[in-house]
Amino acid sequence: MTLLIGLLSAAGALIVLWAFRTKQIGGLVLSGLAGVAGLVAADLISGLFDFNIPLNALTIGMSAVGGLPGCILVNVMQIIFR
Repeated sequence: MTLLIGLLSAAGALIVLWAFRTKQIGGLVLSGLAGVAGLVAADLISGLFDFNIPLNALTIGMSAVGGLPGCILVNVMQIIFR
C-alpha cells in the first residue's frame, strides 16, 4: 500500500510539473475539481444503491489526479471489490 501511495504521489508530481511547463495549470486544476465534485456526487447518489464510496485521502487523490476518469475508476473498483 505504501508503494502504491508513493507511485501515485510521484505521478501527481510529474503531472503538476508538466502542467507548469506547458502553461496548462488552469485545465489541470479544473479537471481535478471536476473529479472531486464527481466523487462527492457519486457518494451522495450511492446511498440510493447497494454500495458506499468512502471519502478518504486515496479516493479523493485518485479523483483529483485522474479527473472524471479517476472518479469513474474509483466507483468501478468499489463495485468490483466490495
